[in-house]
Amino acid sequence: MKTAAVLTRAHRADVDQARALIREAVESAAERWIPVAAVGDALVEELAALGSRLDAGPHIAAHLRRIAALIEAGRPTLLS
Repeated sequence: MKTAAVLTRAHRADVDQARALIREAVESAAERWIPVAAVGDALVEELAALGSRLDAGPHIAAHLRRIAALIEAGRPTLLS
């Protein structure tokens, strides 16, 4: 297997694991009756904080622009 393919698979596995952790946190917030708007605000703040680490800003900003376009288009996920 080529290096690029190995890196792509490893990144996908990391993303899947991170999404599972985030999903659990969002579900936990819902179980505690934390309003969806508050959860969304917290996620945005965490993304902004993440963007300030390790020069991830442009990468995070590009994703946020894509997410905004999908939300405005009425598409529920990045995968649909």
